[in-house]
Amino acid sequence: MNKNTLTAILMGFVICLGIVVIVLSVKLSIRPKAEPEPDLSAASNVFVDDTSPTETPEPEMTPEPTTTPEPTTVTVKMVRTTTSVNVRAEPSANGAKLGTVVKGSEFPMIEEVGEADNKWTKIEYEGGEAYIKSSYLEQFEKEVEATPTTVPEGDGSAPTEGGEPEQ
Repeated sequence: MNKNTLTAILMGFVICLGIVVIVLSVKLSIRPKAEPEPDLSAASNVFVDDTSPTETPEPEMTPEPTTTPEPTTVTVKMVRTTTSVNVRAEPSANGAKLGTVVKGSEFPMIEEVGEADNKWTKIEYEGGEAYIKSSYLEQFEKEVEATPTTVPEGDGSAPTEGGEPEQ
């Protein structure tokens, strides 16, 4: 090998070494400096946690006890048809016919309406309300099991002075 080749190789090595030194010094100057730890010797009520900072203790979850309301027995006013009869949308023979029910059909009774010779009974029928002529019905009471429910305060269902729920 001649002298010029060795000098060129040595110069390339020195230049690469210089670049590495410059890069490392720049990297070290950009790196955030570690903050000094506070002096805890003066604090008498400081708790020092020796656990690893990556371990966060999970809080214990205690399930709240659930209480199921006990079913109770309630008496419901019912009606039973004494013959096959039409069910109407209004308390009138001219009211829209919602259907016909057979003798012995039973329905929860809501109320009786009308005059002495033209009484109609409002019933619960297919998820809504309907009417049957009272003369085709017999009233009775039935005991049913009901589970009490809790109604949250302020739900708008409290009656007002007029007896209607607030809207």
